[in-house]
Amino acid sequence: MSTETEQSAAIRAALEVPLGKWSAYDYDDVPTTLPNLYALTTVSKRAGAPIYFSGGKAVHGYRLTTLAVGRTIEEARWVRDHIAGAIEDCALTIGGRVTTRVRMETEQPIEPDDGRYSGLTSWTYAL
Repeated sequence: MSTETEQSAAIRAALEVPLGKWSAYDYDDVPTTLPNLYALTTVSKRAGAPIYFSGGKAVHGYRLTTLAVGRTIEEARWVRDHIAGAIEDCALTIGGRVTTRVRMETEQPIEPDDGRYSGLTSWTYAL
């Protein structure tokens, strides 16, 4: 089973190209001087017992959250759209294993957030 750190790194890597010069960060890696646009990511295990397939491999469910942040609503929407374009319905390779397709679970509207605008999207997958 891969760690949350490995999963988080793989997800941020999948977002590098679509976000271009803007980046995705773990909450503890955000630069002191905030970029104009960026995304924050978290990974956590979902409730429920693992599913076992032939050969005894366990598959665990995970929840990914992405927070799209911009100086304006349109910038935050741009970040959210590029995140979705990069991971929605895609299978990611993490630690040599392939996830199920990443599915959007729920989304909060983009709204004011400490002088910026942000919107949270929750995604699910299994690995």
